[in-house]
Amino acid sequence: MTNVKVLVFALGVLAIVGASFAGAQTPYVAVFSDISPSGDGLNEALIPPGVLGQVDSLFLVAYNLNCLVTGIDVRVNYPAAIIWIADIDTQPVTIGTTPTGMSMGWAIPQNGFEGVNIATVIFQWDITSCGGNRRDLEIGVVGHPLFATPLEPAYACFQQVPLSAAVGLTALICATVPVEESTWGKVKALYTR
Repeated sequence: MTNVKVLVFALGVLAIVGASFAGAQTPYVAVFSDISPSGDGLNEALIPPGVLGQVDSLFLVAYNLNCLVTGIDVRVNYPAAIIWIADIDTQPVTIGTTPTGMSMGWAIPQNGFEGVNIATVIFQWDITSCGGNRRDLEIGVVGHPLFATPLEPAYACFQQVPLSAAVGLTALICATVPVEESTWGKVKALYTR
């Protein structure tokens, strides 16, 4: 009887651990201000404001797609502080643009287990500072307006017929995220009882 209890306990632990890993692998598409060649490749999605008239770039990246990706449908909603100029580094089979809705296909399937660079967005800043009412300006990633139901990004996996949904994340310019110093013990205490 003891062996059965141990087996049931072990299976329960494996189920919990498996569920936590499955939850951690949610596919998402986001806009980032910087992609570094090392580490996980992402800086946080808090985008520092630029100088009025300055030309800058953003990166549209998909993560945790967990398949060989052959296509994606996505749209980016830009705030008034950003004047879109062009999408570069896109695939030859690209229809549309990021502000109107983009459908893109890759001739060679991309490794969706790592980050997939969808496009580099060239834009001009129409902002001078984060003062006044210029707070929490959102750059939202949503699905293509013609194909997405509900409105979320969708991607196609190699040799799979239905499209899979991804979560479109929101980046912030002039974020009002409160930050205070803390210790690791205080942070852990927030999640333990």
